[in-house]
Amino acid sequence: MLLISLSGPLRVTDAEGRDVTPKSAKARGLLAILALSKDMRRSRMWLRGKLWSTSGQAQGSDSLRQCLTEIRKSFGPHAPALIADRRSVALASPLVEIATSSNGTADPAELCSDLELMDPEFQNWLASARTSAMQASLNAPTVLGDGPKTLPAVVVFSMPHAVAPEAQWVFQSLRESIALMLHEGGEIDVVTENEPVETRHGSMRNYFFLVIDVNAVGGQAVVSTRIERGSEGKTLWNSGQVWLQNDGSDQSIWELHKLSYTTHEQTARAVAEAHGERPDTNNAYALAMRGRNRLFEFSRDSLTDADRFFAAAYQIEPRGAFLAWRHFVRNTADFEYLTDDFLEPVNRVDLIEQAVMDSSNNSFVLSVASQDAFVRKGDLDLAQTLVSDAIERNPVNPLGLGFQSNILVLKGEYDKSVQVAERAQSLVKNEPYRGFWSLFQCLPYMAKGDYETAAFHANLSHYLMPRMVASQRYLYALNEAMGRESQALTVFRKIRKREPDFSKQHLFRSDYPVGTMRRTGIMDLLT
Repeated sequence: MLLISLSGPLRVTDAEGRDVTPKSAKARGLLAILALSKDMRRSRMWLRGKLWSTSGQAQGSDSLRQCLTEIRKSFGPHAPALIADRRSVALASPLVEIATSSNGTADPAELCSDLELMDPEFQNWLASARTSAMQASLNAPTVLGDGPKTLPAVVVFSMPHAVAPEAQWVFQSLRESIALMLHEGGEIDVVTENEPVETRHGSMRNYFFLVIDVNAVGGQAVVSTRIERGSEGKTLWNSGQVWLQNDGSDQSIWELHKLSYTTHEQTARAVAEAHGERPDTNNAYALAMRGRNRLFEFSRDSLTDADRFFAAAYQIEPRGAFLAWRHFVRNTADFEYLTDDFLEPVNRVDLIEQAVMDSSNNSFVLSVASQDAFVRKGDLDLAQTLVSDAIERNPVNPLGLGFQSNILVLKGEYDKSVQVAERAQSLVKNEPYRGFWSLFQCLPYMAKGDYETAAFHANLSHYLMPRMVASQRYLYALNEAMGRESQALTVFRKIRKREPDFSKQHLFRSDYPVGTMRRTGIMDLLT
């Protein structure tokens, strides 16, 4: 057994009191980070970012390996207390004890007093850790991942009556689809009504009942879903009745998919709002939902906030999806502002690679990896493989469907692209950010040469999300191609407000973010 003392200078001693503390400050800093982290574990990428933030990826990885070797040598026969694999580094909890004060936190006044590394990211982390320890000692909650983790919500699937055997597939399909999406978004405990619900999850305010009501009527199934707050029995949302053919046809399955997506979105909002009501909220799921909402506002401030929320969510709960969201934020910044220099300097390649390593079966992660494969690598086949895997896992993944629609445009399958884009839009039609998906509908019509319909979708996108400059670029190109000089000039002036040096020639530049449009025939009309 090793004892790591965090009050005052960091010290590591064995059961006989022998000092086995590593000599280098970086090694002690790494131990401090692990000791103060959830489950005493951090990803290699996260550690590199805190201890070698000014080094390149290769140099940082090499330095981390050397640091781990030093710690093992220092621990001697207790080296198994340090666990490392290709993804993460951890302390083995049965072999390590952290010395804390009587209130369960390290002494905030002298926390790791000998650790003053020059790396700015480590300095920021240590300052935050000391502040967090001080706040914990005063029973004051912290925000954005620095405080105690909020216990997960519990979503209980229930049905008000027995389901007829011929309609069992409807209930099963809805439950499996919604549960998958909930699990992909963060830590939520999903149980069925006849399973035991453990008291460890906290007060009833964190419980939600998701009621699926299925009735067989002739050859049809009548389905509805509703969400109830466990502590109050209050109905928060009701889908209304959905009628479908009880035949398992593609059309019936898609109607169920739409209902499952809408139900999931409403459930996720209810969970996020419930955690947001708590004064001690530090729930990764809720933080990620806030991040997603801010992202689609498309301002510099909202993108910066979104990145902070996703980073905080990952600090609480290291999930690949949160890293993928941070990668997507940076792609969005490039798309909208031609730069991501207003965001925290993080290597986006590290983000997506770590996300895939952590969560290779997550449909959102695979979708963002598909975008990266095309945008960064120019590998259309890899992009198609990744997004196909994403949609196979979760057919109601609107981002994956949107990216798949773009890929189909590039492969010349325009009619199929239209169908996929329409499916994505049908999922998000009631969402405040649905204008983003109108762009996916614009591109296949543009590629087909149906510029009127393409302009309709670009106009709709601009109307619904006027801050998004991407729709303005498409509108400008379409109006130019159709000879509508007045409308083109109006849009041109709007783009100039965001990009003062914008000109038609920008559309032909390989580094300007209209890559899919450049591969369509519309460019011949703009020369």
